[in-house]
Amino acid sequence: MLVKPPPESREFDPVPEGRGAVSPVLVYRHRVAAEVLGWIALIAGGAVLVVGWWLGVDIVARVIPGAVTMKANTAVGIGAAGLGIVAHRRGWWPGVVVVTATLVTVIGWVTVVEYLADVRWTGFDQLLAYEGPGAVATSYPGRMGANTAFDYALLGPALLLLTAGRGIRVRQTLATITVVVAALATLGYVLGVAELSGLIGHATRMAVNTSVLHVALGLSLLYCDPDRALMRFVVSTHAGGRIVRIFVPIMLGSGVAIALLARHAVARLWSPTLALQLSIAVLIGMGCLMVIVIGREVDHIDDQRHRLARAEGELRESIRSKDELIDQRDLLQQCVNDIASSPDIDTAFDRMFPRVCGYAGWAAGEAWMPRTDGGRLKAVYAFHTRAADLEGFRETSRSLSFAPGNGMPGRVWNSGQPVVIPDISDDPTWVRPDLATRFGIRAAVAVPALSAQDVVAVLLFHLESPPDDYQDLVATISTVASQLGSTIRHKVAEEALRISEAINRSMLEAIPDLMFRLGPDGTYLDFRVPDTPGYFPPPERFIGRRIEGALPPDLAGELSSACQRAQESGQLQTWEYQYEIDGRLRDREARIVADRGSGETIVIVRDVTDRKEAIRK
Repeated sequence: MLVKPPPESREFDPVPEGRGAVSPVLVYRHRVAAEVLGWIALIAGGAVLVVGWWLGVDIVARVIPGAVTMKANTAVGIGAAGLGIVAHRRGWWPGVVVVTATLVTVIGWVTVVEYLADVRWTGFDQLLAYEGPGAVATSYPGRMGANTAFDYALLGPALLLLTAGRGIRVRQTLATITVVVAALATLGYVLGVAELSGLIGHATRMAVNTSVLHVALGLSLLYCDPDRALMRFVVSTHAGGRIVRIFVPIMLGSGVAIALLARHAVARLWSPTLALQLSIAVLIGMGCLMVIVIGREVDHIDDQRHRLARAEGELRESIRSKDELIDQRDLLQQCVNDIASSPDIDTAFDRMFPRVCGYAGWAAGEAWMPRTDGGRLKAVYAFHTRAADLEGFRETSRSLSFAPGNGMPGRVWNSGQPVVIPDISDDPTWVRPDLATRFGIRAAVAVPALSAQDVVAVLLFHLESPPDDYQDLVATISTVASQLGSTIRHKVAEEALRISEAINRSMLEAIPDLMFRLGPDGTYLDFRVPDTPGYFPPPERFIGRRIEGALPPDLAGELSSACQRAQESGQLQTWEYQYEIDGRLRDREARIVADRGSGETIVIVRDVTDRKEAIRK
């Protein structure tokens, strides 16, 4: 491949990590261009030295007939610098770069010293090739221009820094100065101003091919690390990078084109003065036009930035809303689990109110339920996040009751809809000013706990500041309240059943009778024996046995018939009989009730011996 990576990477040169906003494609292209320019300099320098000087093909060293030649030392410096850049880019032995950098530095500084010391001849200038006296625009035979030597004095250290891998900013600064000096020399040829090419005093003028190749070498050094230091903004994906890549070439090309037009057209047809004036006017106009174009581009980019900022804001808001919905869903799930696992209503309140208040940042909460007469609401639970205020808050709540439509709980009870008061001081329906003065309450939220469209409770939350974006949260709490409403109705029914069963159990315990439960096939399943001893036989004689095996045949037949009549009619059956216990006949009265759904029968047996004997007497 054309561009071989340096030895430290062994694959495509990566863009440095942590340096975003650069285009990897542009970085790659600049690095390819660095090696291509290095190859061009290497080949051109070698061709001028070998073909132009050693083989005597003058046009190769001169390019423009009658112009100054590229000196032999200059050709060596160009070729050496190109070789160093190629060696670096292809990962060759670093010593090659060091040797070529040293050679370029020596060529440059020796010539600079010659100019500073005004030495006519040292033998160094014609060390590789002879140039006779009277050469065009040449101070001394074989000596390169002062600006050329100055470039080499900068290119050599820049190449050395290339091997060190440090001092990137210094290296790019030296390369930039080299490009500027060489570009001025090239512009001097374009405009016909010899002074720009270095023809000042007795200095040798920089050859046109030298100036072009020095520009190439300087750019090549800059392109070796296009994503760092001074060059980074050139490959940037931001607005600044795009503006530089678009408008700098336009400005440079326009300036050169105007200068050429002024020199070769206007100056020849009219006068140099008019050409200068027109050039200045056109350059000013071009500058204004570029400012307008750049302004429009920046305005467009700024508009895009604002759109992106708005889109980012909307995205952040969407993410925030999504996170809130997820949190509220988790809150709903936790509250539902707490309510479902609670053994009673108070436990459900103990779990739900702290969780909701803690999530929403609300100060307190109350639960209001209808009284037994159904005429008013009473506070059945109160919670406050500050333990010091909890007892006082409970006392305040328990001292109140609300009729339908009265106060915030009554309004919710009456309408079955949530009610939010953002500021209780501005709400004329608020009837509890003590909450604001004593507990710092400023707002309130109330939701109904519904079960089959009936409001079985009202959940009232108190806030110390007006709520923000409360709609979704109120909807979530309403869902929790609906779940709680079903639980409340279920728990109330369970409590009523428990109380009823307790009462029935107490009543049964108070009955001084023997009770049996018979299965559909007449098997004794359960029993309850009164405390009166001697009145009844022990139940162990009956449990698990059928009627036929537990009673005498005549009694068993009568009891079976009575049970059958009870099952068929569904009505209470009465059966009187006598049963011998401890050698004494005792009178019994049995009341038989059938559970037609299960097929079981309840038999209640009472000893009526004393009553019967009294009647017989």
